[in-house]
Amino acid sequence: MLSRFFTSSVRWLTYGLIAFLPYAAWSATQDSLFSPKLYLLSIGVLILLLLLAVVLVANRRISLSSTSVDVILVTLLLSMATLSMLVPTNKVQALLNPNTGLAFWLGLLILYGVCTALRLRPLVVAFYSAGVAALVITMQSLFPLVSSTLPKDLAFLAIPGATLVGSYLETSFFYGFFTLLGLGMLWKAKRHRRSPSLLVIAITILLFITSLASGYRASRTEQILPSYLSSWRAAVETLQSPQLMLTGFGSDNFIVAFTKAKTPAYNSQSDWSQNYRVARSGILQIWAEYGLPIVVLLILLLTTAIFRTYKSSRDDEVGTENIYLTIQMAALIAGLILLPLSPAIVFLLMMLLAEVVTETSPESSLLQLSFKRTPAATLPFATVLCLMSGAAGYGLYHVVGAELAFKKGIDNLSKGSVVYEQHRRAIQQNPFIERYRISFSQINLVLANSIMSKEKPSDQDKQTASQAIQVAIGEAKAAVSLNPLKSGNWLALATTYRSVIPVAKGADAWAIAAYQRAIILDPSNPSIRLQLGGVYYGLKQYDRAEELFKEALSLKADNPNFYYNYAWALYQGKKYDQAVSAMENVLKLIKDTKGEDYKKAQKELEDFKKAAAANKPIIPAKEQPEESNTDGEGNLSLPQPQPTTSPQIILPTGAGIASESAR
Repeated sequence: MLSRFFTSSVRWLTYGLIAFLPYAAWSATQDSLFSPKLYLLSIGVLILLLLLAVVLVANRRISLSSTSVDVILVTLLLSMATLSMLVPTNKVQALLNPNTGLAFWLGLLILYGVCTALRLRPLVVAFYSAGVAALVITMQSLFPLVSSTLPKDLAFLAIPGATLVGSYLETSFFYGFFTLLGLGMLWKAKRHRRSPSLLVIAITILLFITSLASGYRASRTEQILPSYLSSWRAAVETLQSPQLMLTGFGSDNFIVAFTKAKTPAYNSQSDWSQNYRVARSGILQIWAEYGLPIVVLLILLLTTAIFRTYKSSRDDEVGTENIYLTIQMAALIAGLILLPLSPAIVFLLMMLLAEVVTETSPESSLLQLSFKRTPAATLPFATVLCLMSGAAGYGLYHVVGAELAFKKGIDNLSKGSVVYEQHRRAIQQNPFIERYRISFSQINLVLANSIMSKEKPSDQDKQTASQAIQVAIGEAKAAVSLNPLKSGNWLALATTYRSVIPVAKGADAWAIAAYQRAIILDPSNPSIRLQLGGVYYGLKQYDRAEELFKEALSLKADNPNFYYNYAWALYQGKKYDQAVSAMENVLKLIKDTKGEDYKKAQKELEDFKKAAAANKPIIPAKEQPEESNTDGEGNLSLPQPQPTTSPQIILPTGAGIASESAR
């Protein structure tokens, strides 16, 4: 009796996870759509493992599916697990990535195993829950909720047409997938000469309408994704060496492959300033992060699954009633090729595989491991399951707690003490997340600047500012240590050093070294050269600034701000004729001939010409901190020579870039 109760509990918990997982959302986390799905899955799977331990001891046997699909799937995920432990520098952040991170895949693998062992139909459950979700979306579009009636953490549900699955594109595919399933269920009913269910018909129609509506919104909303060509180049970058071909760049490291694969031609695109963390194609992202062998295994898995469905549909006893599974497999393969990888896509993949195995293999094919003659042998297995659940639960407690603290800090940016304390708590609970470190570094810089901006800072103020600067540098360095392959981490460190040049002795040299490392990792990015040139310009090393501004122009010659900085570097280097020519190019590139930037450049061009004729330098009317100008228009600005304080803060020896990291 007790065994039956726990087995039933496993069954219903699995159904609940399948029904609610695709729609888990919580605005108490910074990523309100994807991370909550990982957290819900993790909590549910941990409870499942505990229940399975009890069932194992009570039943004294284990049922496992042992088809070719199971073997290939387990091999695939074991290979991904091995690579996750060996390749990524920041293994914890890679593990927690909701798309290609191992935690989400392994959680779904356990759900898959329960579904195949208990002969459950996961897609049928997901079909009905999708129908309910589509009905809620439809009702919300027709009769919008009032946000004030909802809890703060769920207020985003009041947005008309809000989707919990992901982007509108992913949502359209998700509901379109279940539309196909509904049609398949109706076809199967017809094959058995049963009257089609009116409920299934209604849900299928509703899912179809929701899919079309989401697709329409996707066509009207520009989704920030790299092109297929850029994604392909990032994946092919793994072929540059045998090691990368076998291992990829590591989970959560698509951005590393992307920056390495970029060419100067990329800077002619409208999104030239973007470095993407996600590929436009799911299979290309898996290739870039895990290497070619994993892609081969994935293709083998999909091919085996679609062959099983096709073979089953041609079976004389079954007829063509399972042909809808073949169609769904084809649709999912198309989704993996054409859509970015997301929790919704991974969920559909694992649940469809479970459905395929359940529908195409007899119950007699289950592998039965009996411990009835040696009941004590179940205890070690049950103990391992409990220990695994306990350890994972402890880690999950810290992960979720850190995310909640970080989000609370972000939501209270106007309250200095709250934001500082919450960031510190987030890092204490989970010190492996790079964005926590970088954000805390910036907060300490703001604190130091606010203190040093006082008219007459006291000795205590200077000491507090010095400590804040050291913390800012330490946190930025920690982000680099967590993953030194990401140019963005080096750029954050360089920006931190640059910000403290006026008050910290030696910070200029460290800023230059960090910028140079960022350039090595992202060689086709002109903005980094512009910023490094700005450091030299602020130090009045105009020849070096000129070289870097010229390099930025060689990568992107249509940016007026790049030419503007180049013109002033030439002018400060007393190359007046070249400066005039460069400023004329600024005017040619500014499209708004009536704007303030055009008038500013026009006036300075006249001043340049007068100074060139008299061979006498002029002083810029107003110099401002240099900006990157990501849109290619406007915001003409120069780096400002920064006056230093006296005496300067002496940073400890450890505040510089570690020698191994800087090389």
